[in-house]
Amino acid sequence: MSQFHSLAVGHNGGDNPSTARERLAIKVISAAIDFQVLPPCFVKLTHGPKKIKTHNASGSTATFNFMCSMEIHPEISSLHVELLKGGGMLGGKTGLGSCEVVIENLSSCISCMDHAPADFPPQEMQLPLQGRTGETVPGKITVQIVRVRPPNPPYTVKALVGTWNVGNAPPAEELGTWLRPDKVAQAAVVVVGSQECQYDKRSQYKDNEDDWTGSIQAGIGETHTLLSMESIGQMRLGVWVRFDVIGGIHSFESGWEATGLGHVMTNKGGIATVIKVWDTTIAFVNSHL
Repeated sequence: MSQFHSLAVGHNGGDNPSTARERLAIKVISAAIDFQVLPPCFVKLTHGPKKIKTHNASGSTATFNFMCSMEIHPEISSLHVELLKGGGMLGGKTGLGSCEVVIENLSSCISCMDHAPADFPPQEMQLPLQGRTGETVPGKITVQIVRVRPPNPPYTVKALVGTWNVGNAPPAEELGTWLRPDKVAQAAVVVVGSQECQYDKRSQYKDNEDDWTGSIQAGIGETHTLLSMESIGQMRLGVWVRFDVIGGIHSFESGWEATGLGHVMTNKGGIATVIKVWDTTIAFVNSHL
């Protein structure tokens, strides 16, 4: 649990877009090896000193849908992408295959804060895998990667923000009249806060949060990807970002505070999520009082 006052501290100007380096916007979608059911595994991304790991996934196709960003170091020509089997009780890791992505060969765009760039979202890439000694591994990692240049200053971060007391009833199948496609298309960030958002999940979802997240994602469409979903009791706060904006997200953090009986009961309270996009820090708060 985090206190709001500590979450909301931020500053502007720390990474001036006029001097900031290009960054990579990365979405790790899935991994598969032919004729194998993958055990719990994860993808590790390495570029210079920066190392980022996805969460674990498994199955005939391990689905991650994990996104992140990295600053590009001009002296380092590639991004190392590696599929590893997750450690068991002893924490060991086994490499299942890896590949190198040449950064110079990636498509590039300017991070547009007030409209989507042309030809977005980028095409998926199928990365072939190699073993430790260079042998071909019959598998692939599916990703989207693009080089993103800082926006031209001055710029405005356009955010579409909505709040909804759901009344403990499932949302409609079609949310386009509320999450208007014309407004979503213009937004760098889409934020949806909900209250009394607890209902019987529908059959295609694993739980209530998955149902709600999937419903909002369907209403937003494929242009934006979920960055953060934070829940407390029957409240939720989700943040979706457009792919070209992912590269400019240096950090994000979420926390919540219960204000029900004894500051323990979660029937009342609030959630905050803070994101830093290039040199702009923005806090979003959803509350049910």
